Amino acid sequence: MTLFGVDLSSHKPVKDIDAVQAAGNEFLITKCTGGLTYANPLYADQIWKARSAGMLVGHFHYLHEASLNPASTQAGYRTPERMKAEADWFLANVDIQPGEIIALDVEDPDVTGNLTNCVYQWCVYVEDMLGFTPLIYTYPYYIKERNLTAPLNTFPLWYAEYNEPMVNSPAPWSHITLRQYTASAFVPGIGQDVDRNTFDGTHDDW
Repeated sequence: MTLFGVDLSSHKPVKDIDAVQAAGNEFLITKCTGGLTYANPLYADQIWKARSAGMLVGHFHYLHEASLNPASTQAGYRTPERMKAEADWFLANVDIQPGEIIALDVEDPDVTGNLTNCVYQWCVYVEDMLGFTPLIYTYPYYIKERNLTAPLNTFPLWYAEYNEPMVNSPAPWSHITLRQYTASAFVPGIGQDVDRNTFDGTHDDW
């Protein structure tokens, strides 16, 4: 079974959640935090509206987010201490209810080098704190250029891939759990240029 839904950040306020749902969207994932200091000002409103409509809900943290955090926070961005601090920032701000998912958004263009270890550290720490597994969001070029490799495939993949037909699952993953297939959808109740996604599973799987 395939479910359809949207993901949002502070650029996309929800004007009419009933219209969003009526357009065939069964889930809504929204940005909670980024880096060490950023918090989405629309986060609480977005998840409240999704829950009020009975939609499935997800929450994500944007790793590093150099563009929305002070330059002073960017030192040592691949260290375990930095990853724990970012995870704690997310955990301090996220409002999770049973049956909801979380994800780590790994796509910051302003950081370089091999990011496998720091992504793994964030995910393992959050998994230990919350008791369930986060997804990893990323896209083809970033997987290659930031050398995202095993053991990251122990976490489900949320993959931004806009080509049709879609290419095979990217190594090291063998399965795509969530797929962001466009960033330019028109969604009633939100507007134009919305990220739209498919989830490979049922409501219970979510």
